Amino acid sequence: MIRSDLGLYALALLLILLHAGYSALERQRPYGSYFSHGVVLLENGESLTQSARLQFQKNMIYDYQQIGSSSSILPLEIKSSVLGSFDLKTTSTNESLNRVSEGYINSQIAYNQVYYSKKNMPLTFHQLPTEPGIFCAYIDELQKLRCFSMTH
Repeated sequence: MIRSDLGLYALALLLILLHAGYSALERQRPYGSYFSHGVVLLENGESLTQSARLQFQKNMIYDYQQIGSSSSILPLEIKSSVLGSFDLKTTSTNESLNRVSEGYINSQIAYNQVYYSKKNMPLTFHQLPTEPGIFCAYIDELQKLRCFSMTH
């Protein structure tokens, strides 16, 4: 009887330690809305105004983007997050992103839009250390850095 109780205590202690370790590894996820405004420079020297908003909700990130006169909403599912890295996947096929304006066909914008338009495409966000209220992440698959602030 004592031996089985000791085994249960050891198992409970192990589970508590594993939970504490996992909680320490998983950094607090951002929540709410983050905004970005700026200019996108195309390869031909043309510049376009850009506005974006990341909306964090539970296990989803909604990426609202407006570049020039085109806009899109990109839902991303958070598959996992450890130490500030988010493994995401695109959740729906968005055929409208396949219709890129003719002037942008050879640009990085076109590549990004087509990548986002496919279902179950992986995206890895590596969150960078920043001040509170700021979210910056490097996106492996698109080779780009995006920064947002909680203020407009």
